[in-house]
Amino acid sequence: MESRYCVSPADWHRRLWYALPVLVGLASNAKSLLALNWAPPDCSPTYNTDWQVSRINDAFTVAAAMNFKLIYSFDMGYTNSGCSSQNPPGIGWNQTFMASMISKYASNSAMYRWNGNILVSTYAGEGYGNTFFQGLKSTLAGTCSCSIILAPALTTYSMNAQTQTPSTVASGMLNDFPTADGFLNCSLLPSILRTELMNIRASLAAELAR
Repeated sequence: MESRYCVSPADWHRRLWYALPVLVGLASNAKSLLALNWAPPDCSPTYNTDWQVSRINDAFTVAAAMNFKLIYSFDMGYTNSGCSSQNPPGIGWNQTFMASMISKYASNSAMYRWNGNILVSTYAGEGYGNTFFQGLKSTLAGTCSCSIILAPALTTYSMNAQTQTPSTVASGMLNDFPTADGFLNCSLLPSILRTELMNIRASLAAELAR
């Protein structure tokens, strides 16, 4: 999301349109699904990215019209301590803001659900700890009465699984983060999808340059 400052609703439409054939073509039961990965807007006051909220609104509006599904992926590589050490100090993720953004689009047809529950992911998040994620679920239950399926991409564990016994690493992750309902391994992007995504990027760049 950090590179989407100038993206208009029409640009979102083109981006989703170019992604659709690849996502559907990978498998007969593939979903037209895109993860919106974004950083905490106020982590660095010097480079304020509050505009991401408006771009997300555009994305949900366009995706709903295209019958496309979106999931939140909160970039939690930006930790509270890291943001507060900025000059001037910034603010990392907090449960109240995250819950408000999830609640805002809970009834939007573009919000992807798994078994009736909203699917939420992250990039990293180890620095926030299990208590933070438990608090997020509790906050959501009290604000919108909606439940989430939490499948974070805890990168430390996916990296460790490449050199250690995967089942042991997985068990360790579940012990450390019992609030997690699943796990997203962003290290397992198929090579064919990498190629197709690069083709999309080249085609989209050419289209937007017109």
